[in-house]
Amino acid sequence: MNPTSEFSNQRRIFNLPSFNKDLLIVWRNAAPELKNLEIPLLADTSKSLGEALVILEEEFKFSYRATYIVDPEGIIRLASVNELSVGRNVNEVLRDLDALQTGGLTPCNLQPGQETL
Repeated sequence: MNPTSEFSNQRRIFNLPSFNKDLLIVWRNAAPELKNLEIPLLADTSKSLGEALVILEEEFKFSYRATYIVDPEGIIRLASVNELSVGRNVNEVLRDLDALQTGGLTPCNLQPGQETL
């Protein structure tokens, strides 16, 4: 895979949990790998984004784990929503992003350097 599309250099990554700012700071400081994170951490304290994206759990009002890849025109190219018990794999998200950027059809399990269909 070769991430050479028009948006390969325009990646913007955000973390947007639905808990408050104070808990967000505690969460970030609790894990060494998050302490020096260079992406914005935002808080959806009003739950409005979670509601708009239909990822808000109804009874307890928390957002499920969701990953979206959006192109520069604002079109969602990939959406993935997980139960809280299912962790996400950063390498898989990056593989998905690279696959989207090939401009071709990608077979399942495509790895960098492999041919597209």
